[in-house]
Amino acid sequence: MTRKLFENRTISILFMGTAVLLLAALMLPLFAAAQEGELPPRGGEPPTATPVPQEPTPAPPTATPEPVAEPAQTGSRLQLHAHYGPNWQWHLTAWQELWTEVQWSDGANWYPVEGWRGQMDNISQVGGQWVSVREWWVGGENLGSGPYRWVIYERQGGAALLTSSPFSLPARGGETMVISVTVGE
Repeated sequence: MTRKLFENRTISILFMGTAVLLLAALMLPLFAAAQEGELPPRGGEPPTATPVPQEPTPAPPTATPEPVAEPAQTGSRLQLHAHYGPNWQWHLTAWQELWTEVQWSDGANWYPVEGWRGQMDNISQVGGQWVSVREWWVGGENLGSGPYRWVIYERQGGAALLTSSPFSLPARGGETMVISVTVGE
């Protein structure tokens, strides 16, 4: 057993020695190449080569792009501001879980607006009260239409917590319409 252990150590030492020698042999050309090159002058030694003046490279011509008139976006923003009242139970429902939906009416029934559903975008404190916001873009073709309403659910597929009063979308582009509601009053 001691002989086998000794042989394994011997083989390991031979293998390591061979690896070190092989590595040194591979690095030898790198050291030789580094010593053949010129070194920069050191402390008071005059330079060994005379610098050759180079003509400055002319700057490439710059083309001035023609201004492109971008079409003005005709649309507005629709925002829901959900204020959290003193009875809001944060431990039961976090603001990120709330699900919002814009609905439109044909005069008899309310229908969800495709694409205007989702969770709140962000939350911040306004005047010491927490307010979360959901925003949608209103395309120019929908300006002035209505009636619409916001519905807030406790979560996607959950029970409705509240429904806003009906409203019409902004009549002109560039406006921001804010519908404010309070949950947990």
